[in-house]
Amino acid sequence: MNDSALPIPSFSPSATKVLWDAADGRVFVVADARTLSVYTYAPHSLDAFQGAAVALVATSKLDGGATPVLVHDGMLTSQSANGSVSTAPLETHAAIAAVAARGAGSKETLAAAFTQCLAVLRGKRAWEIALKLEQRDLLAQLGHFALHQLDVPLATRVYRELGDAGMVMAMQKLEGVDDAALLAGHVALVCGYHDLAQELFLASSHPISALEMRRDLLDWEVALKLAQTLAPDQVPSISREFAMQLEFREEYEPALAMFNNGLATRDDAQAKACRAGVARMTLRLGDVSRGVQIAMEGDDPQCCRDCAAILEGLKQSADAARLYEEGGQPEKAAALHIRSKNWAAAAPLMARISGSKLHSEFGAAKEAEGRYDEAAAMGSRPKPHTSHPTSPSAGTTRRRRRTRRRPTSTTSRGSASSISTGRSAPSRSSASRGRVRAPSSAPSTARPSATTTPRSSSSC
Repeated sequence: MNDSALPIPSFSPSATKVLWDAADGRVFVVADARTLSVYTYAPHSLDAFQGAAVALVATSKLDGGATPVLVHDGMLTSQSANGSVSTAPLETHAAIAAVAARGAGSKETLAAAFTQCLAVLRGKRAWEIALKLEQRDLLAQLGHFALHQLDVPLATRVYRELGDAGMVMAMQKLEGVDDAALLAGHVALVCGYHDLAQELFLASSHPISALEMRRDLLDWEVALKLAQTLAPDQVPSISREFAMQLEFREEYEPALAMFNNGLATRDDAQAKACRAGVARMTLRLGDVSRGVQIAMEGDDPQCCRDCAAILEGLKQSADAARLYEEGGQPEKAAALHIRSKNWAAAAPLMARISGSKLHSEFGAAKEAEGRYDEAAAMGSRPKPHTSHPTSPSAGTTRRRRRTRRRPTSTTSRGSASSISTGRSAPSRSSASRGRVRAPSSAPSTARPSATTTPRSSSSC
C-alpha cells in the first residue's frame, strides 16, 4: 500500500457505490443509479508500468430499484425496494459461472468462459479451459496474456505446451528475478517493446541491462548515449562499432569522428582497428596524402590492402600500388604499374612474382614498345612462324597422308574390280564372317583400307 493514485477510466460522476470482489482482489464494481461498471486492477503487470493498471471490462444496466450489496467471485448480491435479496452473476462472469456450475459445457460456452477469464485476469482458470479445448490459437492468446501479467510460471507452461523451446528457455531465465521493473523490462524485450524495456531497465536495480539491450540490437547511437553515463569504459568500443555501421551506410564524416573517439582506449587491437578506420575514412573524404600516410605508419598489412582497394577505385594507381606492395600483394602492385606503363616501378616487382600471367603481360607490353630484349628476358619473345604447340608438325602430317595412300596391290585390284563391275563392296559385318586369318609366316605388308573387298575363304 502507498499513497499513489491511479486514474480510473470512464468513471461515472454519479457513482454511489464501489464494491470490491470479496474473493478476487483484482476486480471491483462501480455502481450508480442505472449502470454497473466492472473494472480490473493489475498492479504488477506490463500494462501497469505504462500507466494502465486499472482497466474497464464492461458496463451493464442495473435493475431498477435494486441496490448492490456484495460482490463475491463474480456473483452480485442486490437488495430490491421491497427488501428481498437476489444473487446473479455479473455479465462479465456469466460464462464462467455456467461452466463452474455444470463442471463442463459446450465448446461455445467454454470458449466464452475462456475469453471472460482473460478479461477478469483469471489466468489459471483460462489454462484449464484451454487444455480442454485443445486449440493452439487459445494457447497463443493465453501465452500473450501471461507475459503481460508477468506470470512467468504460467507463460512457461503455455509455451511448453505450444512447443516453443526458445520462449521456454527465455522464461526459465526469468524465474529468479525479484525486481518487478527488471522483470517487466525483460518481458517487454521479449515482446519487442524496446523503448519500454529501456525505461524499465533504467528504473530497475540493474540499469546496465538497458545498455546491453541496445548493444545486442546494434542500436549503437542510443548505446553510445547510455554508455556515457552508465559505462564510460565502453565508449571506445561502442564508438568503433558505431563507426563501422556508419561506414557501411556511406556516412564517412561521422564515421571518421567515431573512429577518432575509439582511439581513446588501452586495448591495442581496438586502437589498431580504429587507426585503420581513420585511414579509410580519410581516403573516402578525399584527403589522399593524409590517408596514405596514416596507412603506411600503421604497420598493418590489412589496412594497407583495404586502403589500396579504395585508392584503386579512386583511380589513384600510384598510391594504390605503393599500399599493395606494403600490404604484401606485389602481384596487384605490379599489375597497376603495368597498366599505367610505369616499367621502372614494375620491373623490381617481377622477381617477387611467381605467376606467369603478369610475366606474359609485362613481356607483351615490352614487345609492343619494341623492346625485344627485355621481352625475351620475360620468356615471351615472339615466334611468328611457329605453329600451334598442340597441332602436329607438317612433316608428320605428310608422312601420315602417305601412309593412308599406300594400298596393297591385291587391295587395289579388288577395289578396281568392284568399281568396274558396278558392284558395291560388302559391309564390314558381312565380310568379317567370311574372313580367314592369314598364317603368321606370311605377314601382310599393308593394312587394307575401310573400302577394300576382303578375300574369300577359298583363296586362302
